[in-house]
Amino acid sequence: MLSDTQEATIDAVLDYYGGMGGRRLSELTHSEAPWREAREGLADDDPGEAVISRDTMRNTYTVQSIHGVGPRRFGGVGEYESLDRGDLLDTADTLAKRWGHTLELLAQ
Repeated sequence: MLSDTQEATIDAVLDYYGGMGGRRLSELTHSEAPWREAREGLADDDPGEAVISRDTMRNTYTVQSIHGVGPRRFGGVGEYESLDRGDLLDTADTLAKRWGHTLELLAQ
């Protein structure tokens, strides 16, 4: 059984990437820093054995998230402006539960 955080993360990833075909997903991942770093110095048809760096993945996808690229987290900046203090605290609590594990992993 998955935790609420795990389910929310999977839902966000599926919502964002689920409609993309294999070719688009390949183009997308191969254009990103983690893949390029692991393939540095190799020709396109050369097999690679480098492990993609967790630090590079963490940095790349954190920056993308900050800029609103990639799987979309619950809510957007403008969506919270109309909430009163109690609703805002409830929303913050929901977000902390939903993203807590992911944020802990990113902080490692």
